[in-house]
Amino acid sequence: MPAEALLSRAIEYLEQRGSASPAELARHVFGGDAFAPLLASLNGERLHFDGALWRLAPPTDELAFLEILATGPNPRRHRVVEIAAQCGSTRFHAHIASKKPVPKLLQSLGVPLPPQGEGLGEGSWCSLDQARNALRTFVGQSTVAGFGYVPEYLDQLLGPRWPAIDLLRLLRAEGYRGRPDPVTVARRFGLTPPLGRRPLAMLGFSQALFERLGTGRPLVKLRELARPVATALPDLPELPSEPGVYVMSGSDGLPLYVGKSVDLKRRVGSYLHSPIALSRNMPDLLQLSERIEIIPMDSELEALLLEQQLIREWLPAFNVQRRSRERRLYLRLSIHEPFPRLSAAAEPRADGALYFGPFRHATAANRLRAILGSVLRLRSCTRQLPSRRKPRPPCPKAASGDCLAPCVAGPPPSPYVTEVELAKALLNASPEEFRRLLRRLLLQRPSRAPAKLKRQLQSLA
Repeated sequence: MPAEALLSRAIEYLEQRGSASPAELARHVFGGDAFAPLLASLNGERLHFDGALWRLAPPTDELAFLEILATGPNPRRHRVVEIAAQCGSTRFHAHIASKKPVPKLLQSLGVPLPPQGEGLGEGSWCSLDQARNALRTFVGQSTVAGFGYVPEYLDQLLGPRWPAIDLLRLLRAEGYRGRPDPVTVARRFGLTPPLGRRPLAMLGFSQALFERLGTGRPLVKLRELARPVATALPDLPELPSEPGVYVMSGSDGLPLYVGKSVDLKRRVGSYLHSPIALSRNMPDLLQLSERIEIIPMDSELEALLLEQQLIREWLPAFNVQRRSRERRLYLRLSIHEPFPRLSAAAEPRADGALYFGPFRHATAANRLRAILGSVLRLRSCTRQLPSRRKPRPPCPKAASGDCLAPCVAGPPPSPYVTEVELAKALLNASPEEFRRLLRRLLLQRPSRAPAKLKRQLQSLA
């Protein structure tokens, strides 16, 4: 068994027992009393022997901030690529070189490519062993604090079960249940948001958050409250290569994130096999997730509708759309009325009207409705027709001829049903057919504001 694993076993035993005789500790670590002399070879810095009993060396009251960037959430598959630490006003920074390439998703965050040839060791680039030795010298015996620790990565850099405070766990222990990305947390506590998720950018934020949450409490209490926890990555269910919705839930059973994909197997698997969660500003999602459920659907549209419904109903912490003011819209043609009109609707209802959509953005739906309102002579008013009372004077749209004015007594210039059928044809048409029908209508009905209509068409394209 590797020395690091033996040391971890000894530390865990002493954390539980407080102290142990050489025979007891050797029996637990090596499996026999006769191996007691080997205990001194484990690590003199972490273990202390007073001549009779083994104990853990008491941690110092010094604190260092450490931030780690890895290629993914699974230490068995992924690796550390960049670290940064701060003790007082002094900082340490290193890039970890490897034969494996830096993923493109991390390159998009600004992680540079390692030097080629003999460049290793220049600047901040070094091997994992070099980075580990330099970091241990820099940190000394300090407790480290950072945002969103994966314990296995800490073990690789500082040794097993190093005294550490996970600020993400401290947030959860303090009752915070919002989206735990640093920018949102910074706004919630009135701190300066970090400029990115790379380690150097995170150091100032982590220090400010610790000062906000940990002031006035001893480190020993904070280490107990916010110890980094090794969470098993959620087991993947049987994933089909078809459209559907996936739901990631935490230990309390509450949904953390709802997503959809045209290929569930590819999308859900990417969370465990690549840093996609980090690139989408959800780096701590998998640390908090314990279960992934999938709901297969027949089409991407059905998956989109279900995703929107579940987000609106559950308000998961990691979904940005739950706070977005701009929602997807439908266009509604009220064919159940004697004189239908075209309007926008948040969702379809069983009211006898025709619904078209959803449009991915409310802006697109409103632009299309404005264009159709410019070329079709449908009414836009909400008057009850036929009127049960004395008819009101016609509106300006009716007076200008932009509406067939069913509110005015007398036969209309052309049947109202013709406009309704044109609206159906345009909204059901393919993009090419839509352009053809619209071009024909514009030739037959020249717009009163051609410049405005031209801008509308350009924005709709």
